[in-house]
Amino acid sequence: MVRKIKNKAFVKIRRKRLGYRFVGWWFLILGLFMSVSFGQLLLEPEGVLNYNGVDTTDFDIKLNSFLFTLIFPVIGLVLILIPKHRINKLLVLQARMNPFSSK
Repeated sequence: MVRKIKNKAFVKIRRKRLGYRFVGWWFLILGLFMSVSFGQLLLEPEGVLNYNGVDTTDFDIKLNSFLFTLIFPVIGLVLILIPKHRINKLLVLQARMNPFSSK
């Protein structure tokens, strides 16, 4: 029989781990919306993009904006699919490095 331990530290780690997953889902969903919209803009030859206050149809600028928006779904997937023990190690390391944490 496995006993569940109710400890403040475990509750904090679990809450932060769920927060990472939640942020990952938001990055994935919003990043996919942005990537789809910029992908359509990239494939449309007459699509206009405002770059530094100037309307342009330059392919390179549209490609750069599309590639930039692809970063967000990738970050979201990493945050969603990262194993639980890796997040726990990250959170413990983060708590050790925090100069404002109470010891």
